[in-house]
Amino acid sequence: MKQVLYLLVAIALVPITALSDGISHAETDWAVDARFTGSCSCDVMCNCSLGSGPTLGFCEGSRLLEISKGHYHGTNLDGLDVVITRRGGEWAKFYFDETVNDQQMDAVVNLLNMDETMGLSASTTILSKEKAKISVERTADRVKFSVPSSTVEIEMMKGFDGKPIKIQNLPLPMLQDYTLYKAISNIHHGNEQSFNHSGTSALVSRLNASSDKVKK
Repeated sequence: MKQVLYLLVAIALVPITALSDGISHAETDWAVDARFTGSCSCDVMCNCSLGSGPTLGFCEGSRLLEISKGHYHGTNLDGLDVVITRRGGEWAKFYFDETVNDQQMDAVVNLLNMDETMGLSASTTILSKEKAKISVERTADRVKFSVPSSTVEIEMMKGFDGKPIKIQNLPLPMLQDYTLYKAISNIHHGNEQSFNHSGTSALVSRLNASSDKVKK
C-alpha cells in the first residue's frame, strides 16, 4: 500500500508543462528550435560562417529568428520572433514582436549569448531591447523582413539545375540546414549606428539546440 502511495505522490509532482508539450521547463534547462534568416556585410558566402575573418574587417547586418518551440530556465518562448541588428563583437540591438513580455526578452538575450546557440561575443554591448512591429514576407526564392529601423531583402542563389545551394555541417549551431542567399538590401538606420549593403552574403538556416543535446 505504501508503495502505491509513493507512486501517486511522484506522479503528482511531475511538472504540468512537461506533460502538456513534451518539453521540460525546469529552472536549469533550455531548448530552441528556430528558423534563422539574415544578411551581413561580407561577400558571399560569409567568411565568418567558416571561422575566417570578415571580408571588410567587420561583419554587420540583421538576422530574423523565428522560434517555433523554445524555453529558457522556465520561461516559455514558443512562437516568439526577434530581429537582431548587430556588428559582430561590438554591438547588438534586439527588436521583439509586440506580444513578448520583459521576462521573455531577457530570456532570449541570455539564450543567444550562449556558445551553444548564437554565441554573441562577451565584448558585444547590448545597445537596446525593444518591442517593434516585425514584418515578414516570403516567396519561393525571396525573403523580406523589417522593423522600423532595419530592413533586409534577400534572394536565393541557385546551383546546378536551378536548385538551391545547400551547405551542410557548418561549425556554428545556428547555421544548420544552410541555404545560400544573396542580399538585395541590408539596411539599418540608427542614431549612431547605420549601414547600407547590397549584393552581400545572406542565408536561411536552422537553429536547433538544447541543454539535453549538450549533455550528450
